[in-house]
Amino acid sequence: HDAKLKDATLDGRYNNAYSAAHALAQAAFKLRGFRTTDSRGHRQTLFSALEHAVPAIGKEKSSFEKAHSLRNKAEYDGDPIDLQQSMVDDLVRATESLQTEVKLLYKAWRIQQPRTTSHRS
Repeated sequence: HDAKLKDATLDGRYNNAYSAAHALAQAAFKLRGFRTTDSRGHRQTLFSALEHAVPAIGKEKSSFEKAHSLRNKAEYDGDPIDLQQSMVDDLVRATESLQTEVKLLYKAWRIQQPRTTSHRS
C-alpha cells in the first residue's frame, strides 16, 4: 500500500515495495514448507529461487533480482540509486503480482490444515 502513495518519495516507495517483496517471498517459501534464514545472501537466494515456490511469478523474477542488485549497491557499496518512476512502477506491479500469488498459496495451505475442534466440558 505504502509503495503506491504518490506523495511519498521515489526512494521511499521503492524501498517499501522491495521490503514487501522480500517479506512475501519469505512467506511463499514458508507456505511451501521451506525454512528461510537470515544468513548472508539469503535475499539473493530467495529471489533467485522464487519461481520454485511461486511458479506463476517467473516473469516478475527479473524485477526482483534487479531491485535486489540495486539495494545491495546502495546498502553495501554506498552507490546512489538513480530511480525512475518506471522502475518504481515495475517493482510495485511485480510485488502486487507476488502478493496475489502468495494469497492463493495461503488459501491452499489453509484448506490443507487439519481442522481442530475444541471440546468444552
